[in-house]
Amino acid sequence: MELTERDSGGYHCSTSALPLMHQISLSPLNLSQSRRIQVIQGQSLQHYPVSIFLKLNGGDLSVSRRGPAGSIHDRPNACIGSSRLTLPRFLFRGFHKHSGGGFDARLNSEAGIIPQGFLNGEKPTNIYDIPDLFSMISGHLGFYTDIQSQFSSWAVDFWEAYMFASDGYMAILDTSIMESHVRVYHVPALIVARLANADYKFEYLVYGPIRGPAFRCVPVKQLVKSGLCTLQSACKLVSWETRVLTAKTIATLLTPPRDLQPDIVIAVTTMLACLRFHLRSTKTIAGDLDTALEIHLSEEMKMVQLPSLDCKAQNLGLLNPHTYVKQSIYVGNFVDSLQRLEKKIREDRKRLKRPRQH
Repeated sequence: MELTERDSGGYHCSTSALPLMHQISLSPLNLSQSRRIQVIQGQSLQHYPVSIFLKLNGGDLSVSRRGPAGSIHDRPNACIGSSRLTLPRFLFRGFHKHSGGGFDARLNSEAGIIPQGFLNGEKPTNIYDIPDLFSMISGHLGFYTDIQSQFSSWAVDFWEAYMFASDGYMAILDTSIMESHVRVYHVPALIVARLANADYKFEYLVYGPIRGPAFRCVPVKQLVKSGLCTLQSACKLVSWETRVLTAKTIATLLTPPRDLQPDIVIAVTTMLACLRFHLRSTKTIAGDLDTALEIHLSEEMKMVQLPSLDCKAQNLGLLNPHTYVKQSIYVGNFVDSLQRLEKKIREDRKRLKRPRQH
């Protein structure tokens, strides 16, 4: 599939295969800002600035110029949307009263996160309506205080987020039940799309105000009182039973009061119980951890609802198996552990469904 330049100016693509706007990935190109891309989606005609490229999820949409040689003007090799395939089920944010680039109490509170760009009541739409997206993202990542950022920073690694909490709060975001305007972008994907200039592999930028059942935060002092610091110790100093029980207590605190599902308890307990060593877990360590998790999460394992294995939707299980783990061996250990636990749950349920042999 390709976009071709019309003689009258602008680019045109006529296809019913294009997904909806929120499924299309865009990134800057060195083309004239004055030209427009004309895209027909079914019966709907849409116009986009030609300073973007489009790429289908799982496919390629090249931009070409109609000329004597019909040469390729540009061909995108990556897109922001690809990061959605690796979107973690849960993200964490550590913050204090001065986080978010200002001193307004509304920026970070137990009620939610409101980036500076929305404090004046502006309604969220999508990031492509931001006039100078590159400057905003780069300024946000550079800790500039003179920008009205429409993003907040999150991480898949609990401990990475904890470094920014000071004596403030730790928050959790369930990406499977976010409000419709909220979008998550992995910083490395923004780098590839030429929308950022600082490559923080652990960081995810979340666009828009965050509130509601997908969000929950707890004071750091409460987590520390519940034994959080114990989980930073080596396994020889703390038994696996103590690690898992302490992790479960903290995971329960991070679960929204109205959330009756055990997903957060299982996932966060597993993450916090994993060792923070910068090495892959050995079979012995993995076996000991798995045993402790299965014992102390037995009731939650019975309750959790898992999607069928042939379900193509993302983030419906305890984790997204495609979560990007290259930024941290610790995150890799967590993903491995949770996948083993999910496999155990499926195997147990399959065994219970088998007819008894007489």
